[in-house]
Amino acid sequence: MLLAAILVVPLAFAAKLDWPSGASIALAGVTYFLFWMGAVWWVTHPKTMDSA
Repeated sequence: MLLAAILVVPLAFAAKLDWPSGASIALAGVTYFLFWMGAVWWVTHPKTMDSA
């Protein structure tokens, strides 16, 4: 469901702005890519713990 929303929301946003279909597909692809890059970074970045 979340992955579908990640693709559908940019497509709907671009359609509302009357962008060409290629631009809306590109926006959805970039959004999808950035979501997964953020997820990979969140999983793989070193966690720091402040020990007091």
